[in-house]
Amino acid sequence: MWSPLLSSLSVLLIAGHALGAPSCPRGDKPSADDRKYLISFGDSYSSNAFNISAAKPSRVNPIGNPDLPGKTTSGWLNWLGLLTLGYNKTLVLNYDFAKGGATVNNSIVKSNNRPDFADQVAEFKGSIGSKPDYAKWTSDNALFAVWFGINDIGLSYAQDGEDARLDKVHNSYFKNLDALYKAGARNFVILTVPPTDRTPLMKGRSNVDKLIGAKKYWNGNLPKRFDDFKSKHAGVKITFIDTHPPFNKALDHPKDYGAPDANCEDQGGFKCLWYNNYHPGVAIHNLTAGVVAGKIDSFFTATAHAINIPKA
Repeated sequence: MWSPLLSSLSVLLIAGHALGAPSCPRGDKPSADDRKYLISFGDSYSSNAFNISAAKPSRVNPIGNPDLPGKTTSGWLNWLGLLTLGYNKTLVLNYDFAKGGATVNNSIVKSNNRPDFADQVAEFKGSIGSKPDYAKWTSDNALFAVWFGINDIGLSYAQDGEDARLDKVHNSYFKNLDALYKAGARNFVILTVPPTDRTPLMKGRSNVDKLIGAKKYWNGNLPKRFDDFKSKHAGVKITFIDTHPPFNKALDHPKDYGAPDANCEDQGGFKCLWYNNYHPGVAIHNLTAGVVAGKIDSFFTATAHAINIPKA
């Protein structure tokens, strides 16, 4: 497993291809003019178990804590870790407020009282929202990543009135985005709900059509809502990421990524496409990070060859 103490590029194997673990610059005192910030919110697909009260992101460990690769549901780095460490040449400090099991609003779709989007925004505002000395982000050097909807749909799709419920969820979603805007956020990258109907957990269920319908409603409605949001919030830049292509690329060609099929699970993260029955492994996270990097290369100094994305 990669260690930040290594100064040379270490190599792991993913799907029979070389996956170069990103190199990590020495030193932990970045100058104010070279650091950028990736500030993220979401659920277990994005969480690395970061604790804002512990070690802060630095050159030595850009995710701050835990030790790299973090505690993820991929088996190694997740898409945020891969994006932070592998797909750019600049120093990017990743403040990850995502929490496993999270929904947008617990009062609408309950998720065992896990910190929802509003809780995560409150944690952000109570810590780095005021731009403390250790995190002097600005509207120009900070990118806000948001990936919600997976649990919002997964926990409610089988109930009646799903479209109306998702409308309420989206109302809350944009209320939280407005709070981030008021705190200074201007650059957003928004990820859509991936094909969760193809997860081992959901695939083949008798009511999977309802899941697909709810997902289509979420992914179709969100961009329309953003048009209105942008018209009322000057200076906002929003980049949408359709997560279906990277997921489907691996799931349609599992053997190209070292997996025997599209259904097997491996908590090591590398032998199968799925970490468990609802969470993707490293290959899918790697493909997703590559798509994001290609869309936001104006923010990062992209280096797509840093991690070799296997070609289908």
